[in-house]
Amino acid sequence: MTTAVSLDFGTSSLKVAVTDTDRGVLGEADREYAIRQPFPTWAEQDPAELWELAGAACREAIEHSGIPDLRQSALNRSLAVGDLPRDEEHGIAGAVPTPKS
Repeated sequence: MTTAVSLDFGTSSLKVAVTDTDRGVLGEADREYAIRQPFPTWAEQDPAELWELAGAACREAIEHSGIPDLRQSALNRSLAVGDLPRDEEHGIAGAVPTPKS
């Protein structure tokens, strides 16, 4: 069984799914967030808010998955920003990183 926690950041909401190769979707969660428009034609999202919402949604989806050791497994495989592959033209590629402890 291969288990994954996937995050999908959309325009105004985040969706998290815990899946595995044998049973499909095991747990899900979502969160909505604001889009700020400080100037006409601008759209911004607060990274700190996204970080907090991602953590809460991941915890909820993992809890709903029914896999008791998934939380520890996910924390042990966290990434730091420097570990993500870089695209010099567009910045950092990949998912929102979790700080190393």
